[in-house]
Amino acid sequence: MIYRVVGRGTKALSALPPETELDVMGPLGHSFPDPGAGRGRLVLVGGGLGIPPMVAAAERAVAAGRETVAVVGARTRAYLAGAAELEQTGVPVVVVTDDGSSGTRGLVVDPLGQMLADGTVGEVWACGPEGMLQAVKERCLAAGVPCFVSVERHMACGFGACIGCTVPKAGEPGFYKACQDGPVFAAEEVELGGA
Repeated sequence: MIYRVVGRGTKALSALPPETELDVMGPLGHSFPDPGAGRGRLVLVGGGLGIPPMVAAAERAVAAGRETVAVVGARTRAYLAGAAELEQTGVPVVVVTDDGSSGTRGLVVDPLGQMLADGTVGEVWACGPEGMLQAVKERCLAAGVPCFVSVERHMACGFGACIGCTVPKAGEPGFYKACQDGPVFAAEEVELGGA
């Protein structure tokens, strides 16, 4: 489990002594699709704390024999959690940072856009901040490339009763529940914010 201290909950978690036992429920919902079922090159896009989930995704893709490349980004080198582990999977990794302290200066959508333009990308999986997911979604839809996004939501109950993890449906009224319907969705199914 990887987390960054940003609020009361993660602050309390960081104050626990080592080897404290916790009750954790998960994994919840649905993951990315079967990498062996897709066609063309798979591009994994991870931003910030969305990078570590791409390690497991890369391992699955390698095991399925799928040609895969990863694009990861963060504000600075210090926020590239999981990038080294991702490289250890054998998948080529393109690194970008907002300040240029690691890899190329820029955003993950910069190299992604170049890859989409060459016509060899068959599918994109993305995990990271919602603004990044929206930008990835827009580029993939414009290129006609299937895209799956993993959203982050507070999942209070884990079985859909509390309605705390909703994601707006795209093009129709209503909401999905990330704990049951997601957290991975086909990008065109969901409305993403700029947060």
